Amino acid sequence: MMVLQMENWKDLFRPHILERGLNYYEIGAVENVQQTEKGFRATVVGSENYEVEIEIKDGRVYDMWCSCPYAEDGNYCKHMAAALYESEETVREIKTGDKTWQEKFLESKQELAEVISKIPEDELRSILIQLAQENESIRTRIMTKYS
Repeated sequence: MMVLQMENWKDLFRPHILERGLNYYEIGAVENVQQTEKGFRATVVGSENYEVEIEIKDGRVYDMWCSCPYAEDGNYCKHMAAALYESEETVREIKTGDKTWQEKFLESKQELAEVISKIPEDELRSILIQLAQENESIRTRIMTKYS
């Protein structure tokens, strides 16, 4: 697995793939960018919606995954490039204050868990149904795991 500094991530992509990724980024096709414990994930909207996950270690792109057929064959795809363009500034500023973004993410995750633990179960189900109806990524995740 190749590890590149953030400013060199473009070297992973073939020029035409990088250009297509830039086009997706420029038209605003990258949605739902969320930090994860290992990096970030996003949805890239095109002919279909594709989920992208980027793993960051020590401020560098460490690993990438996309749900599109091109990436399933082991290639770096335009969806990954688009997500990286969208998140480039965030990843460059991987440290915020005295805490890393991973520490801040874990703290916010714990705070969220505390708030959620106080919500009655029937209300949680109602919220989850509403979120799944509004967000294709959440709906797909629920249907894939629990149907």
